[in-house]
Amino acid sequence: MDKYLESIIPNKVSTCGADLLLYSLSKHFRSFKSFKIIGYYCLHKNRAKMQCADRTTTLNLLAIKKSPYLDSLRSSIPRLPVELAAEPDLPRWKQLPLESKIPLDGVPLLARRKLGEALRLDPPQFDTSDPYNYEVRLDYEGLHDPHLTRFFGESEHLREAIVKTGLVSPRLDVKCSLKDYNAYRSYLRTMQAKLMRLELEKRDEMHREKFILDIAERQAAKIIEKLKKDETRNALLKELKLKEEIKLRRIKQKHKELDDRLEALTLSRWKTCERKKLESTLKRESFGRKRAAMAKREQQTLLNTLKEWHERDRRLKKNLETNSVMRRQAKLNEALNRFEKKKLSQEETLEREKLLKDCAVKLKEGFLESYEERMNRDRRKMQELLDEKKKKIVRKIKRRARRRKSSSCLCRVN
Repeated sequence: MDKYLESIIPNKVSTCGADLLLYSLSKHFRSFKSFKIIGYYCLHKNRAKMQCADRTTTLNLLAIKKSPYLDSLRSSIPRLPVELAAEPDLPRWKQLPLESKIPLDGVPLLARRKLGEALRLDPPQFDTSDPYNYEVRLDYEGLHDPHLTRFFGESEHLREAIVKTGLVSPRLDVKCSLKDYNAYRSYLRTMQAKLMRLELEKRDEMHREKFILDIAERQAAKIIEKLKKDETRNALLKELKLKEEIKLRRIKQKHKELDDRLEALTLSRWKTCERKKLESTLKRESFGRKRAAMAKREQQTLLNTLKEWHERDRRLKKNLETNSVMRRQAKLNEALNRFEKKKLSQEETLEREKLLKDCAVKLKEGFLESYEERMNRDRRKMQELLDEKKKKIVRKIKRRARRRKSSSCLCRVN
């Protein structure tokens, strides 16, 4: 970073060169933050060497107004459709000055959205930068589920009950805590930043495409200029070709005269060659007959040896086939024996299991019968005890009635 700054900033900043420095720096850096870093760098590096005028120039550099690039970018992006504002209880709350807003009306109501409106906003494109919700985590809230909007809107009694519980305001704003409110504001800021980043990427892509188109136009101009040069070169080449054709005609005429002389020489040479060829063919034919006889004898011996080899291979193949058939039959017999043994053992186990099941069913039936008898006996005992208890209660009631009757009679006599 220091090397880069040294390459674009001189060692001394004078008053006369301040305007030139500001102009050059504004070309290198668009944002105010990077511009401010450059100013601090100049001030720190030349603190001891700079005069009073130079320091004034540096302070003016730091006090430059912020670049409107980010503001224009922010204004070009549409604002999010959610209005995050606490619902005031007083009608003139927004018009009151700050010193007169005394918290006498309780805690202000914090709400994120209306009843049945979703909290999460749909991004303009699929976002894979935060798959685990590390930036902002939005848990499921039933009151903000858009699929339940019809359920909440059909019944007025249900809305009144939800308002009475204190979860929703009379304006159907879902209440939330300060932590959820701040988390949702952070989520909206994150979404706004992502929209700004997408807009920046879009502008960079447009700038890149424009740069590529400029390069293509310059290349097309170069190609057109090259084609013009090729046309002039082709005209010169045509003239050269005409001159070469004239030279070739003269050379061909000379070659024709030489060819006539060569034909006479070749004819005499051909005759001598034909005679020599005839003699050589006769010698070659006699030699070929001898070679054919020798090849026939060699072929006969080769056929005899091949016949013997074939007979031996046939016998060997037959022996191998018989041995393989015997082995296969032995394996099949062994597998059948194993299958029969396994079948018998499984049938025995099935019979044993059936016998055990029958025994278990009989034991269960006997146990159930004894249990039923015991339960009936207990029921009878309980019924007898209940009847005795009822009789005792009836006797007590009658006795009390008699006592009350006798006491009432005595009172009348007195």
